[in-house]
Amino acid sequence: MSLADEQHYSPKELAALWGLSAEMIRRMFADEPGVLKIGPRLRVPGSVVDATLERLTTPGTPDPFETTEPVKPYFGCVYCVTHRRSGRVYVGRTENDPLIRWSAHVRRAKCDSVYSSRFHEAIRKFGVAAFDLKVLDYASDHADLKAREMFWIRSLDATNPRKGYNVVAYRCHEVSVA
Repeated sequence: MSLADEQHYSPKELAALWGLSAEMIRRMFADEPGVLKIGPRLRVPGSVVDATLERLTTPGTPDPFETTEPVKPYFGCVYCVTHRRSGRVYVGRTENDPLIRWSAHVRRAKCDSVYSSRFHEAIRKFGVAAFDLKVLDYASDHADLKAREMFWIRSLDATNPRKGYNVVAYRCHEVSVA
């Protein structure tokens, strides 16, 4: 199938599917081979979308979103905790320093409270030293932070028990209704 025969997506369509802003999608695909540029508008072929997702979710691939500085104003970040041996991941978000959030996970795992998740059970089983913490993304407000967390959970398939420790795609108890 040629690029002309494929379904093409606008940045707005991909933003809605992935839970990101249309501007983030434009930046992601602006220099990708095969993307149609019609003046200021972009159309992204399905095969380019698939290849980009594959590249983003392949372990060891350089992260195109990796930034040296947080978004200004910095509101919070999405982080990933990876079990070194299995490669399984936990994706979370925090408005605090990610190390403070990691410490809270470790405390919760050690106290063996009523609340226990696959992630906390893994921390108890393998120990703190078996995991790596990495910031995946930064956000400038609460809605953006939730959207970015959902994007990374889906992208890394973190709710799949073979690949991740997340139980749900987002923490519904933290969603506020205005």
